[in-house]
Amino acid sequence: MSLGEQAAYHDAFDVQTLAYRAPEVIYGQPFGHAIDAWSLGVSLAELFGGKALVQAASRGGLAVQVAELLGRPPRGAFAQSKYAAELLPLVQHQPEALSRAALRNKLVAELGAGPSQQEHQFMDLLAALLAYDPAARLTPLQALSHDFFADAFPVCALLPAAAAAAAAEAASADAKPPGLAAARPDLGRHAAPEPPPSSHAPPRPGKRAAAHGCPGAAELGHRLKVDQEEEVK
Repeated sequence: MSLGEQAAYHDAFDVQTLAYRAPEVIYGQPFGHAIDAWSLGVSLAELFGGKALVQAASRGGLAVQVAELLGRPPRGAFAQSKYAAELLPLVQHQPEALSRAALRNKLVAELGAGPSQQEHQFMDLLAALLAYDPAARLTPLQALSHDFFADAFPVCALLPAAAAAAAAEAASADAKPPGLAAARPDLGRHAAPEPPPSSHAPPRPGKRAAAHGCPGAAELGHRLKVDQEEEVK
């Protein structure tokens, strides 16, 4: 559906297959594109672990299972939602909502992740997608800029310079957990546009992004430079 159509579902909130349903849909709050980030996180966890992350036959059962995984919803998060009176009493006995780092560690145990850096980066990616707060979940650009994907293709190397600088700043902030290469919700949407490249100076996004600490950018920049030189020849 388009974002403009979501209001048509406010009476029932019966969108998304139950086991992949985002918390805001479970509790009956207006929703947006972030529900897909949640479903992606659940799907990736299922593919990695070989079993469903949550299984429930009802809205109440799903709210309980999500709370068993993440802890109870943050205070006030769903207080005004349509199903608050029905669901919040079911989860109040659960401990407080886990931080991203704590959820990452829990997913390591739940899904049987190994000791490799790659698998722990993957658990961090999952933890960043599975957040109660829709605004705290990774956007598609932020997810692609995560360290887990850096070896395959460092997306942040192709971002405008301002966005790459913001990504590096966010990644190094003390308040942010490791593994996130781009942590601002507005990243990539409000970055200042770059001037068009000169015909005598082909763009070198890898070198630019590497200066801002983009994972894998130096290697990508070298490959792009070699390709550009070959084209010139």
